[in-house]
Amino acid sequence: MTDDPTMPLPKHPSKNSDETRCPVSLALSFVVTQLVLHGWWLAASGGMLMPHLVGWVQDSAILLVMALLLGWSFRRANRQVALKRLATATTTVTVITAGVLLASYTPLLDDFLLFPVNLLATDRETAWFFFSDYLGWAFMRTPVAGLALGLAIYWRGGRFLDLRRPSLIAVPLVVLTLASLGRPAPNPFVYSLQATVQSWFRPRKVPSLTRPVVTTPSATAEEESAVFDTASTLRYRHLLLIVLESVDATVFERQFLANPNGYFARVRHRSAYYASYHATNLDSHTSLIAMLTSVFVPYRAYTDARLYENADRASNMVHSLRQRGFQTLFVSTFDHQPFVPVRQDWQRIITRGDLPAQPGLVAIGSSRMESAVEDLAAMPTIVEWLSTHDRTVILHEMAYGHSQAWASKTGESQLAYYDRYLRALLDKLEQAKLAEETLVVVVADHGLRANAADPQNYHIPLLVTGAGVAACRDNSFRSHLDLQRILAYHAAGAVLSTGGNSILTVGSSDRWVYGEVRKDGACLFVDNGTGTIMRSAGGLAPDELYRRFQAEVQAFAARWQH
Repeated sequence: MTDDPTMPLPKHPSKNSDETRCPVSLALSFVVTQLVLHGWWLAASGGMLMPHLVGWVQDSAILLVMALLLGWSFRRANRQVALKRLATATTTVTVITAGVLLASYTPLLDDFLLFPVNLLATDRETAWFFFSDYLGWAFMRTPVAGLALGLAIYWRGGRFLDLRRPSLIAVPLVVLTLASLGRPAPNPFVYSLQATVQSWFRPRKVPSLTRPVVTTPSATAEEESAVFDTASTLRYRHLLLIVLESVDATVFERQFLANPNGYFARVRHRSAYYASYHATNLDSHTSLIAMLTSVFVPYRAYTDARLYENADRASNMVHSLRQRGFQTLFVSTFDHQPFVPVRQDWQRIITRGDLPAQPGLVAIGSSRMESAVEDLAAMPTIVEWLSTHDRTVILHEMAYGHSQAWASKTGESQLAYYDRYLRALLDKLEQAKLAEETLVVVVADHGLRANAADPQNYHIPLLVTGAGVAACRDNSFRSHLDLQRILAYHAAGAVLSTGGNSILTVGSSDRWVYGEVRKDGACLFVDNGTGTIMRSAGGLAPDELYRRFQAEVQAFAARWQH
């Protein structure tokens, strides 16, 4: 048997010639590999032990059950050469493929816990974005390393993994895995199965949204009118927009506004806080589009950008102020930032590679999209722009908090870091004698993206600070669609309405969740993929929300899509 050239399964020196145990030995090699990778990334990220430990148990159960089932088919075919070759090849490829796939998620486990995604429910565009823009090719180093290590363990140490009773290991791991399924799994493949099975038992309550029919020509930027186009003389020479990453209003008020020694304590007397301000989208790109253009994008951001690229070119406050002589700057400390809102209206777009080297600042790089240096790296460039240009509009999209790795690596909470950043910025503005001429706007893009059915994640902070701003707390129900008018009110005395009563929302990129949030606290969120009600409060009617949102999609397509 050992000289049969038709056997593709890798051999390892073994005193036991029973090759039916080879699948289990191969699986155990990858079990050891997963233990090494989980330990490595746990130490590197400073993450939590239990998710890595539970993830490894689930990895091990998957690998061993797969190997035992395939090994059983191996034995059933041991008297038929053709079936034997097929079973052996299938075993080898399947176990190795499973090992590589399981290795691939270990560096992302901390981020996955914050933003779990059902892999079985993603569409082609989302999957391509995830691999091409979020992960990048450099991410392949981990699965390749897992493949190399797993095969090396098998070839060099397989004799020690050649077990006569593999079920003695497999059964306890399966039992532990089953016991862990009462909570969302840290293993993304197990989690996806959990979420999919759960969806089978939830009957569709709402029809699926249908593709809109485009019947009228697309709007152009020239046909639109931004608030700042008709605003009177501006009170400030500089508009500085600081966009915080994933912060809800409850946490902001408790940890930021209540800090007696923080930024807000210094500027309270000239600040307006908008206490009932909301995000329209849980994706940063579409949220930023809504802020700057006052256009609600009823789609997820990272599916097909062609659906809303015309809206991203709509007339906006950056374009309006640039037409009035303001120099426009977009700043991000990420290495890779493909999602810049109203890109054509920024005279300069700066990312990490354009910033001067500053020793001592923290940087992370778990994936292509997360690779960044901390936000303080942008401050010298921002202050230089303010000092060397007569009038400026600057948007700094913050990186700190986009990944759990920031807090793990620095030991500093997100709001504590933002407070330190803003205090340092205020010091710089005062030293350069720019504080009286600058309107500083602190706003979040959205709250936590992990739960698209939590209204708190759409309730976000907006703090406007500047000389001449009347100290107040505005409780009117507002959203990103109102930001242009709010800023025009403070900068140029434009009329500010008393606010609305409700907004439509779109969840994050993992699945298409749409909803409605109302001033009185009522809310309703629908998962379009399954037609299920994810959350309902206040007696809102699902059918009415469906019709309203379908009409919104149709109106958006008629106005903005090709």
